Amino acid sequence: MKRFVLVSTAVYLLTTASCSWITSFVVLNYSREPISVQYSVEPHQLSDGRRGCLLAPPFEGPPKLMPARKVGKDLPVNHMKAASEFTLDESLCAVELKLLPNQGVEVWKLGTGGPEGEYHFLNRLTLTSPHNMATYDGTKLAEVFERRSKVLYVLTYGQNSSG
Repeated sequence: MKRFVLVSTAVYLLTTASCSWITSFVVLNYSREPISVQYSVEPHQLSDGRRGCLLAPPFEGPPKLMPARKVGKDLPVNHMKAASEFTLDESLCAVELKLLPNQGVEVWKLGTGGPEGEYHFLNRLTLTSPHNMATYDGTKLAEVFERRSKVLYVLTYGQNSSG
């Protein structure tokens, strides 16, 4: 019986560990102009009782930039670099940055297999160019990202996109 419990536990741990992954949400700028990208999450209940931003995705460091052409079915991890200029408003859990033409930015990531509530959901995304502004939230936000794989969803701005 003890052997059965040990084997069952090992099988459970291996199967659940192999089913977890991180899903990234990326905005790609294929227009000919820089765009402003603003995104935010809902403030979280902190352990001290106040509401605020945890240092969790996406606020675990500077936003990650990448060449848009390198984004396929996965993130081009070897080509990603931290944004050197961005604004973080911790009171609103909001980030703003400039995205150059042919550049992408990871605006959000979700994990599976973690404790419920560990990850927060992106609740608003605004893309602004000199000629256009588009704000997505709620169900509209979920509809604008195209699924490329189980680990990557992409919103394309410019070049035959809706943005």
